Amino acid sequence: MSSIIVQTLYFVASYVGLFIIIFGSLNWLTKNFLWAFLRVKSSQGKKILCKIHSPTDIYFSIGQLEDNILRFKRRDKKKSIISAVSPDSFYSMCGVFVIEHSEDAKTIFSKTGKISEGSDGRTTDNYLNRIIKSPQVEDKFRQIMIALMVVLLIGVGASLYFGFVIYDKLKVLQLAGVIQ
Repeated sequence: MSSIIVQTLYFVASYVGLFIIIFGSLNWLTKNFLWAFLRVKSSQGKKILCKIHSPTDIYFSIGQLEDNILRFKRRDKKKSIISAVSPDSFYSMCGVFVIEHSEDAKTIFSKTGKISEGSDGRTTDNYLNRIIKSPQVEDKFRQIMIALMVVLLIGVGASLYFGFVIYDKLKVLQLAGVIQ
């Protein structure tokens, strides 16, 4: 009886490990979007997804809005604050509210083209060009996420099927006395 429990625990542990590896690699490939998105979605509107434009990259973080002040952590774990956030600077992406801003927290971008005050011209122009040259980010990103989920489901289903087939074959060989 204990060997069945041990085999079941090995089976469950191997699939949990496989899930952690797949989730970690998908989170790394999407630049922390997956983990941040799940945390914002599970907060039921209390937190906001921050799309942060750094000079070399775009990455995601979690922010919290209190009295028109947005608090968030940057990639280097420093806390930043953006004051006087207007409601038109948010937009919806995959069912959560998103705000786009620069890493130094001086510039807030919106899909309507409005920019918050306190920004310099060169940086603002560079950020606007980056936004204009990447149209339909939401649709493209949603398609990529759906494709990754389908591949993940097919992979998990195939591994479960082959795991049960191998387990069944080993059980038959054990009952036949070929292996112990």
